[in-house]
Amino acid sequence: PNRAGNLAISGLNISQLLRALSRIKHLGVQELTQRLLWRLLDDHRSFTVLDLVSAVHSAVTMYEEDGFGVTPSLFNCLLNLLIQELTVGQRMSGLSCPELMAVSSTLSKAGSEQTDLEGEREAWTVVMRETSRLFAEDPAAVDQMTLLHTTIVVLNCCARVQIRDATFLGLVYEWLATGTVLAALADDLPRRGILASSLAKLGVAGQLEVRELGIKQRQYFLAWSQLLPAALCSGAWEDCGPWFLGLAQ
Repeated sequence: PNRAGNLAISGLNISQLLRALSRIKHLGVQELTQRLLWRLLDDHRSFTVLDLVSAVHSAVTMYEEDGFGVTPSLFNCLLNLLIQELTVGQRMSGLSCPELMAVSSTLSKAGSEQTDLEGEREAWTVVMRETSRLFAEDPAAVDQMTLLHTTIVVLNCCARVQIRDATFLGLVYEWLATGTVLAALADDLPRRGILASSLAKLGVAGQLEVRELGIKQRQYFLAWSQLLPAALCSGAWEDCGPWFLGLAQ
């Protein structure tokens, strides 16, 4: 029999239940959590990509604390499932911005717990490839502000597990150098600061680091000439912290 019992509920409901359970501590939720996660493992193909990734993300969150019933073996099974879904077959090709953010967040959160999962690096390669694919899309077909937010999330997640891929970072700078997105941020100092600090945390905000990675100097200077605000004092000082972090590099 199915280890999840007779849970006749959808993947969306399971994902939402796991998210809710991850916020409840020490209330005897171990058995229900395990049943839901076994249902995910046994019937993962019936889940949408976003529901599957969200459910695994909740499991990783619960694994970080005692009392939820996510054992090391169950944790490994769930992470291996996600990695297999990313690296084998075509199910996770053409990921959307929300899906990319969810996958990146889950992989980075899991990577902080365990960094030797087989295929983990290949999974990150898929994330970077999918993000790069969106850079090449017609700007009219992809909301550029959503893509910018996605890029910031991916960069921060890469920094968390020290993933520095020269090809991907070169494509990030190439995209930023076009000015399409940064022009829309002309009056948005906080978001420009977040992007600057994201590059800084990844260690690719400085000219020396960029040169060592083989990123074109012209793209570096074009991106930063647009990223740096022309009039710093036009913004509130509390909005300038992340920007100063990037500039300090």
